[in-house]
Amino acid sequence: MNPRLTEEYVQRFISKQSPVDVVKLVFQPPLFDGIANAEIVYQLEAREKLRKKQPEWAETDGLIFAPPKAIEQCSSLFTAAYKAEVASTLVNGGAHTAVDLTAGFGVDTHAFSKSFGTVVAVEKDAQLAELSRHNFKQLNALNIEVRTASAEAYLTDMPQVDFLFLDPDRRDETGAKRIGFEYYAPNIIEQYASLLSKARLIGIKVSPMIDLSYAKKHLPDLIRVDLISVENELKELVLWLSREQQSTQIKLVHAFLFKHKPPQLVEELATGSDAFSKPLLPFEEASYLIDPAAAFVKSRRFSSLFARYPQLHFANHSSFLLTAKEAVHGVPGRLFHIQELIPYSKKNLKRFSKNAFSVQVKGRKQRADEVRKALNLKESETEFLFLVGSDPGLIIRATKVNN
Repeated sequence: MNPRLTEEYVQRFISKQSPVDVVKLVFQPPLFDGIANAEIVYQLEAREKLRKKQPEWAETDGLIFAPPKAIEQCSSLFTAAYKAEVASTLVNGGAHTAVDLTAGFGVDTHAFSKSFGTVVAVEKDAQLAELSRHNFKQLNALNIEVRTASAEAYLTDMPQVDFLFLDPDRRDETGAKRIGFEYYAPNIIEQYASLLSKARLIGIKVSPMIDLSYAKKHLPDLIRVDLISVENELKELVLWLSREQQSTQIKLVHAFLFKHKPPQLVEELATGSDAFSKPLLPFEEASYLIDPAAAFVKSRRFSSLFARYPQLHFANHSSFLLTAKEAVHGVPGRLFHIQELIPYSKKNLKRFSKNAFSVQVKGRKQRADEVRKALNLKESETEFLFLVGSDPGLIIRATKVNN
């Protein structure tokens, strides 16, 4: 971190610049002694990237923004606040202690500081740790202590705490993202016993692609799984572990967070009925279809959704599209009015060329972008073509309905 960036007149200059000024700055002579224009430009670009994820931080004067990788990996305001609320509830509230073993840019740490009395942020990158110290001071988060250490080293001698959080790096030595726990850094399999011995509750952010049966097999103290969506888009999957609260029933929570309306939580037991035995309602017998939120498709758990909305059915067991005879509002996902059903063929598909449709492919070996390009389609926010199933499959023309 360049300490000159924290000087008041530099921060005042940065706060007054608009995104369109960035290009001009690159080619100007140095504006400040000891600060490259590229550093100023990066601060402006990073602030704009954070506006969607962390508006509070983007609007706070005096913050220094992290390198691109840390910005990319940090949580959003919504997901960080939700995790802090869940953690506080699971340890029964109060002024408890928390440790973020993989603090990074510190967004999750900052959220935890609002729910816990004392928080330690552990970060192995010395520059990132120093940047976090500065930012937490600017944010008036005075109950956060930043420690420069690897997660493994700090874990060895750390005292007992109420809550421990990890967001492991999930990339291998080539930089490719991996799913298996053995590729995580820190390695949660190797550190498992140590983690459980240090905290009453552990939260681990994992790949949204992880299979829940795999997680249960490798993490026997798993008590809860949260699939966190923002505006119906699956963003995070968090596993909660505790030896104090062991149960044979693992709670599965679909958390749907929204910018302009209250969150919607759909809870069930991960070991409960999976609802696949419910009678089907084929597209031919339905008037509406629902493309459910990705969290349900990921977990393959629909029983709580069907319990809340008994009018819903599967159209089949391959596409995960839901059907209904009447419009069912409030379901997490997107609601459509079926306009037309056509047997799939290239000839029938060409009927829609050079028009405006959004394309969705379900259960077929096709890509929506390739279909859209081949048909020369303009994008539409309301008119959709669903290409469903095979042998030969269906083309479903549908209109999006406000949900």
